[in-house]
Amino acid sequence: MNKQFIKVRSLKDIIIFTSVILIGAILALLPLGTGVTLAGCTIIVVGIILALILKSGYREVNNPGLYHKTEYLFEAKHKAELMKAVENNPSKIDVREEGRGLTIRLDVYHSTVSQSAFIQLFEYVPYEYVAISKVVECDRNEIKHIIK
Repeated sequence: MNKQFIKVRSLKDIIIFTSVILIGAILALLPLGTGVTLAGCTIIVVGIILALILKSGYREVNNPGLYHKTEYLFEAKHKAELMKAVENNPSKIDVREEGRGLTIRLDVYHSTVSQSAFIQLFEYVPYEYVAISKVVECDRNEIKHIIK
């Protein structure tokens, strides 16, 4: 299974940058003086920049559903047990040791609409994380202890 996730704009992102642009437009159009008009124009520019860079959702390349991503970081000594759990039984993944290292990264993509979730393991090789497992699809209820 070759799954690839790309960053996309979520509804929250669209609401944020639209609100910023609207507030800037209101301030720019109010007849309160040059300072308020310049502040409004500056806020509009900030809103446009946010529209270009703000992407907090994920989408599978061939699927229109929106996913959220959760990352967990582990020490290198947990690599074997995490590999075994990801490939055989994702419900056995223990996140209590999370946050103590930066060598192994577990990515969990989950959807609030569907019951599907995807997990993948990465290992840090200088300057980048390299995938060490394939993307595994599992039921969202099976890994609900991982999803926050």
